[in-house]
Amino acid sequence: MTRRSAGPWLATLALSLLLATVAWAATRPAAAAIDPQPDRQATEITSTGPFTAYIPLVRCSRWEPVPLVNGGFELDWSVESSHRALRVNTDGTIEEIERNEFLTPPGWLTWFKHGMPVEHDPSNDVGWTQPEVRPTSKTEPDRMRSGAQGQQFFSTWRLHDAGLLQQVNVEPGDVVRLSGWAHAWSFNGGVPDGELFAYWSEGGHVGYNHFFALEGTEGLDEADCNFTFLVGIDPYGGTDPFTDTVVWGQGAHIYNAYHQVPSVMTAAQSPTITVFLRSRTLWRFSDNNAYWDDITLEVLKQ
Repeated sequence: MTRRSAGPWLATLALSLLLATVAWAATRPAAAAIDPQPDRQATEITSTGPFTAYIPLVRCSRWEPVPLVNGGFELDWSVESSHRALRVNTDGTIEEIERNEFLTPPGWLTWFKHGMPVEHDPSNDVGWTQPEVRPTSKTEPDRMRSGAQGQQFFSTWRLHDAGLLQQVNVEPGDVVRLSGWAHAWSFNGGVPDGELFAYWSEGGHVGYNHFFALEGTEGLDEADCNFTFLVGIDPYGGTDPFTDTVVWGQGAHIYNAYHQVPSVMTAAQSPTITVFLRSRTLWRFSDNNAYWDDITLEVLKQ
């Protein structure tokens, strides 16, 4: 009989206990989220609700970087000259295609949802479609958080649910955390006349504001919620963003300025994991533009 390594199983159990602690703490008074032992380090975990808990770890625990290829999108597209993408069809099939509209950044693979239906908008007879993908222009400094480039997804009068993926080698059982920064320009002609429309996004609470709200925040209107950003990890190393094995962080609505997307943490179940970036739109606005920069992956070391 073959013995399985206990590493991934134990790491998964430990992570489940941590997340269970988060869920319990969410029902307690706010003071329960404060680390009562200031001489210890704390690692931040964002639960599936609008709650952040600080789980105390012994001083020797630390997050260390895991190398990503081109996590800051600084490599020139010509390094790989890739037009590759995964088209994830709504019928469950996946195809690898090439399109000139995809300037897929080195080290990454573009993916996008394609087809019908659009569940939240039955009147949409176009469905989910491919975005265009390219580096942010060096003449648009507000669209980069650091360095000389960021990465852009955009669609015109269409929806997209799309992003990037990258497979990374780790040790089974490693607890890993993915983080990134993003924002949207979400425009449909509603800006007051004569104003700088490129810095204005739709939504009763947005406009020119540097806006951030967690998905599920009460009181937002439909335009406020047009864009949702997420990061995810498949601990088994798969490349289907819609499989049940992908662990997604909490979604966030971010407009007009970079803000950190809520991070996600999980335990690796194989020697390869897959990290996902994702932006999803609700409405066919004239300009649905998503911007990403400074993606980082870390591993928890004891």
